[in-house]
Amino acid sequence: MEEDLKFNNWKQFIEDTLADVAIRQQASEKRMDRFERNLVRLARLGRRARSDVKLRQEEYERRQAEHEQWQRENEKWQAIIDRNMAEITDKLNGLIGHVQNQNSPQQ
Repeated sequence: MEEDLKFNNWKQFIEDTLADVAIRQQASEKRMDRFERNLVRLARLGRRARSDVKLRQEEYERRQAEHEQWQRENEKWQAIIDRNMAEITDKLNGLIGHVQNQNSPQQ
């Protein structure tokens, strides 16, 4: 009888321990599942971030090329404007000189 009691105590202890292990394993599996889902999310975010960086880099390079093209066009027009301004200045100086010569007392 005492052996039966000891056996039953050990049997209960083992059953309780196994039940506790099963509960802990379920909790551990839930944590692992959550970890795996988070890992998948992070991988997706990483891919998206790399894709966004690539798109932004391409956009930057496109805009940089457009800006350089605009700058070249602007330099051409600036050269034309500078030449025209020099011609206007020469003509204006000539006109001023001509008017001054007409208004100066003749000797």
